[in-house]
Amino acid sequence: MGLKDMVKKVVTSKAPLFDGELDMKILGEYIRYQRTNIGMTLMDAAALSDLSKQTIVIKIIT
Repeated sequence: MGLKDMVKKVVTSKAPLFDGELDMKILGEYIRYQRTNIGMTLMDAAALSDLSKQTIVIKIIT
């Protein structure tokens, strides 16, 4: 197994449907969409924001 096989691939998520009313679920979906659109993993986002992966998942995305 080479290094290429060990790298996690980021799957781009669909853009959220926005009907004019913003809530935390839509915001989390939009952040996920933008993050995956540029190929950023949760670990990358956590490192750039100086937060743990768990904090991003619990506090921001869910």
